[in-house]
Amino acid sequence: VTSNGTLHADGTLDSLNIQLDANSPAVAGEPANVNATGHLNLSAKEIQVSQLEAKYHEQTITLQAPAKLSFADGFSIDGLKLGAQQAVLEGGGRISPTVDLHASLRQLKPELINAFVPNLLASGTIQADAQIQGSFETPTGKLQLDATGLRAANDAARGLPGTDVHATAQLMGNTADVDAKLTAGSASQLALKGRTPLAIDGGLDLKLTGNLDMGLLNPLLEARGRHVSGGLTVDTTVTGSVAAPEIGGKVVLAKGTLRDYTQGTNLSDINGTLTGEHGTLKVEQLTARAAPGDVAVEGTIGVLQPKIPVDLKVTAKNAQPIANNIITANLNA
Repeated sequence: VTSNGTLHADGTLDSLNIQLDANSPAVAGEPANVNATGHLNLSAKEIQVSQLEAKYHEQTITLQAPAKLSFADGFSIDGLKLGAQQAVLEGGGRISPTVDLHASLRQLKPELINAFVPNLLASGTIQADAQIQGSFETPTGKLQLDATGLRAANDAARGLPGTDVHATAQLMGNTADVDAKLTAGSASQLALKGRTPLAIDGGLDLKLTGNLDMGLLNPLLEARGRHVSGGLTVDTTVTGSVAAPEIGGKVVLAKGTLRDYTQGTNLSDINGTLTGEHGTLKVEQLTARAAPGDVAVEGTIGVLQPKIPVDLKVTAKNAQPIANNIITANLNA
């Protein structure tokens, strides 16, 4: 990163006024500049920052109140408050030699997010809180995330209901207790709860439950001439380790349909159960109506096994899953 800057200082080492102006033509491809003023007291080993303004991705980030940086005993921050558009980030506390930090984020809106990740969100609000103690290697404390009314900016997703996400993580050194809930419309609610490791060699003990309306996918699929319906009931677990997770429980699909208008595919009354065990997904009792007959699938898929081995058996009785002007498939096997 190429940058230019000037630093002006006047006074004594115990009362030194500082002014910084810095800029770069390309930080990750975008121009950036920072200007700040402050006061250094070398005997007290602290800097009072009275003004700060940064510009990046055509956004202006400002210091909304004076902040103090202290390096007398490790490093700490007091009274940090930054604003950009409607968003406000506040924080402070000790960073070293031990950690005792608190931070909050309020009113993060799509306009600011889209400035850095174009066309990501159409609506919604994100807020977060953090309390972290101990060390960054084995932290304790609590993290909380609340996102409400999230809608993707993609044209194909305009018909989707807003999504709410509420999640907390209680940090306990080597592990964290997670409690997360996702709601997208009245028929789609998922909950994730349990313990997850903060190190790659730790153990997993998570449970995912809830319901999912397959129709939520239609705004994305219909642009390609496809339509689905039905409901998923989820009751699954994830145990083992991060390196070798074990998926258990089951997912039940009821009253499903699949139509591909471009290919002429038409499956209805899709019902089935998927169960997980030892890295293998077992397909049980998956049946569908392909008028005037039926199709059934059973077998296994090694989703967490090397090379993902597949062993599926498809049975068709007078089935016609595809019918269009070019080809009509009749299956009876």
